Amino acid sequence: MPKQETSLGLREQRKAETRARIVHAAVSCFSELGFNGASTRDIAKKAGVGQGLISYHFESKEALWKKAVEHVFLQVQAPNFAGSIDQLDDKQLRTEYIESIYRYAQHCIQAPDLAMLLYHEAGQKSHRLSWLIEEHFIPSMRLLRPAYELGISRKLLREMPFNVFVFSLTGVINTHFALHEIYLAATGDDPCDETIGRELVHHISNMFLTPAKP
Repeated sequence: MPKQETSLGLREQRKAETRARIVHAAVSCFSELGFNGASTRDIAKKAGVGQGLISYHFESKEALWKKAVEHVFLQVQAPNFAGSIDQLDDKQLRTEYIESIYRYAQHCIQAPDLAMLLYHEAGQKSHRLSWLIEEHFIPSMRLLRPAYELGISRKLLREMPFNVFVFSLTGVINTHFALHEIYLAATGDDPCDETIGRELVHHISNMFLTPAKP
């Protein structure tokens, strides 16, 4: 490979790495301080780069915020189901519901930033919240509808409107797992512990699943 091409490749790699560091730092700052509270100076300091590099990579603070939100939504989607669930029998489907809730709970522990970004923007009632809902939250909700409709048709899920199901399910999981440090401080039980986490998911699942047939 010619030396010039190698040099260009390394330069692009460094640019990509710098951009990724900035996005990671932005997620941390925006989730902790909110859009108005986090400055580009804070973000640059956390990323270990000069403030001018933020302007170089992102046309505005809001553009960086949107990229941070997109990054978080790629990490934590709505509860996801493995494979083609309509091929499962009722017992297998019930197990898959519980496992999908547990997987989402683990995502919430590992990346609590989604809940914090939502809470900050809900308090601001800004155009950013409308964008976040339209571009990311509603599409994530739609991913749950096939599993919801299948569960309702098989009478495995308790009867409730789809919107109530989505907001109740994601809300209660986030309260227990994304905010696991608060839960631990208030109860002495650590949702990060697998045994406790599994027990919590068992109780949460029972809020949405109909009783298992003997």
